Amino acid sequence: MARRLDGSPFNVLLSATIIRDEHGEPAQLMASIVDVTARARAEEELRRTRDLLRTVIDSSPDGIFVKDPAHRFLLVNEAFAAIAGARPEAMVGRPDADFWDPRTVDGDGKARGFRSDDRDALAGEIVRNDRALVHQSDGTMRIFTTVKRPLWDRERRAYGILGYTRDITEQVAADNRIRRSLEEKEILLREVHHRVKNNLQIVSSLLHFQAKRVRTPEDRAAFEDGRKRLLAMILVHDRLYQSDDLTSVEFGAYARSLVSALVATFEHSDRVRVEMQTDDLRLPAELALPSGLMLCELVTNVFKYGYPGDRRGTLRVSIQHQPHATERGDAHVKLIVHDDGVGFPAGFDARVTATFGWHLVSTLAQQLGASFDAGNDDGARVRICYPIPDRRTTPWSHPSTSRR
Repeated sequence: MARRLDGSPFNVLLSATIIRDEHGEPAQLMASIVDVTARARAEEELRRTRDLLRTVIDSSPDGIFVKDPAHRFLLVNEAFAAIAGARPEAMVGRPDADFWDPRTVDGDGKARGFRSDDRDALAGEIVRNDRALVHQSDGTMRIFTTVKRPLWDRERRAYGILGYTRDITEQVAADNRIRRSLEEKEILLREVHHRVKNNLQIVSSLLHFQAKRVRTPEDRAAFEDGRKRLLAMILVHDRLYQSDDLTSVEFGAYARSLVSALVATFEHSDRVRVEMQTDDLRLPAELALPSGLMLCELVTNVFKYGYPGDRRGTLRVSIQHQPHATERGDAHVKLIVHDDGVGFPAGFDARVTATFGWHLVSTLAQQLGASFDAGNDDGARVRICYPIPDRRTTPWSHPSTSRR
């Protein structure tokens, strides 16, 4: 350290050489003084940067390490050293095999070892291993997620590996517990749907046997109508029982099954040809069930009243998914049942009709917030349109269309 004339300090590098005379005695002293203030400042800055980097690395909760091509550690942080049960300074310069058994280092058939990933990283790959198994000295096994990437020199040759690792043993165990719990709940829910379906089938059978004891045609028809409504409920629970998604129903397939089953219950059903056009649409059970009940009533009415005597015709059922049916952008379902039969009688108003079936349709439509109209259009036509949850936040609808 030296000082200038103004008193300011500066760093100097002083070197001196003794010049001897012909007898070997000191005769002169030659000295040189070099101002190394800039170099000292750069070295201090480098030291601070190195200390800062070390502090940052050691503060990381994840393990960080650097290896050379011989699998020797060049740098490890506190977190990584704790995984090995050692101190960072004790690991530097030593290979990974000094700290873990061969199953961890070379793999054990169940999972690849450290060195397999090392070789891939030294070959230039960025290697991610989401299930690196580490066998502990106490016989337990921990699970780590690890990322390794190559370190390049100026000639673009890999001289080492930079690695990051995190212990995810508890996370994996928690995920497994959640998965098992969900599987158990799914089995339970599936069994609930199965039992509800069976119980409804028992009720349907009881109605069938009771109908045989009824003498008046009107009462017998009421029992049969009740069985048809139960059919709509039974098919919903059957679809839920068989579905991978226990909360929603593929409504197009459900509607086709329901209409086919209803048609089979009517005599002379061959006089009415059924055409169906259904968009592939998943609906939650709370929408699928009332929709099925409304469809059941509308189809039943067509077969009961649309083609008296020997008349023949065509029943068309359309189920459409409309992603943006309103100004608000709500997704909607449009259900249309149209036949070319005799149509509705003059002055017909579905909302004030006293029959139980039309009252049920009107009530369900009101509960769904549906627009509902019925009228004559070369036969009877009923159109029901109701909102469904936004498809941007739920996976209930799909764009493809199927026909029968």
